[in-house]
Order: sequence, then C-alpha cells, then structure tokens
Amino acid sequence: MFLDFDTLIKLPGISTDNQFIEKLRAQCDLGKKMFAADLNSIEAYLSIKSMGASFLQLEEVYRRILVIPISSATAERSFSTMRRIKTYNRSTMTGKRLHNLALLSIERQKK
Repeated sequence: MFLDFDTLIKLPGISTDNQFIEKLRAQCDLGKKMFAADLNSIEAYLSIKSMGASFLQLEEVYRRILVIPISSATAERSFSTMRRIKTYNRSTMTGKRLHNLALLSIERQKK
C-alpha cells in the first residue's frame, strides 16, 4: 500500500479537491523513486515526515492511516467493564463515581 496512489485515494476522509489529488499523485510518483518499497506504514510516515514540506499531502494521508484503529477490542473491554461495575453498585452509583471506577478497572496493570 505504501505510495500506491490508487489505494490511497480510496481511503475514507481523503480530500476530493482536485489540487490536493494532483499533488498527492505527484508525491506518490516521486516517493516511489526515492523510498524503499518494503517500508511499513510507520516507517513510510517517518521517512515522509523527515522530508519536511516536500510531501505535505502524502504526510497528511499517512497520518490518517496511522490513527485508524486495528480493532475495537479495547472499546468493547471498556464497555464490558463499565457494565460489570454499574450492575454491582447500581443503586448508589453517580456518574463521577462510575467514571472513576471504570478508569481504575480499565487502566489497572495486569500481573
């Protein structure tokens, strides 16, 4: 996927502005000549970021790629924890207390 314009342009949230798209296409073509093809997304982003203002559009696209969550397991665990806490103390639970207990439970270190 690294520097493949056709793949990058299909990602959700990418600007449809013609000027942005043309600059992105040019940066992908230039990047293919400059960077190794076997880079993963993080290495690609760091390489592009080190080039400064030369690859602004490509840097923006890769920044968006890197924040896409791999799975929703963390969020699901948080909701499961909150459901257990809320069930256990249902009658006396305030919002602030629920929040604090959920943070303690979710962020505890596993041994």
